[in-house]
Amino acid sequence: MNDSGTTAFAAALDTANESAVYVSANNTLVRIVGTGGIAPDGSTFVLVDSPSINASGDIAFWGITSSELGIFLSSNGVITKVVASGDVIGQNMVGSIDYPLLSDTGHIAFLAMVNNGNSAIFLAQPRDQQE
Repeated sequence: MNDSGTTAFAAALDTANESAVYVSANNTLVRIVGTGGIAPDGSTFVLVDSPSINASGDIAFWGITSSELGIFLSSNGVITKVVASGDVIGQNMVGSIDYPLLSDTGHIAFLAMVNNGNSAIFLAQPRDQQE
């Protein structure tokens, strides 16, 4: 829930392991993304979970698509990939990913297991703030 009372949550849709991320605000429920939705690379979402909403109404979430496991960002109706398994950060290849937390400044913290077997918390910053 953000400061304006808007809530983002994930829900299972039925027994076929389908899921969706919803936003609830002003007595209105809106589906943001879910099973069968189109991912940024053109594949489809298979499972979504763990949404985190900021003051701007942007939502970071964990998702599995038909091609990758990753952290995604929904902003102004557009979904972008933040990071996915197999991406390289520094000298580490990212394995499993989970628990995205989105700040009001657009930074996304997430937990990932890397190729040396260790887990680490990473911070993704918005492109306009990168040097």
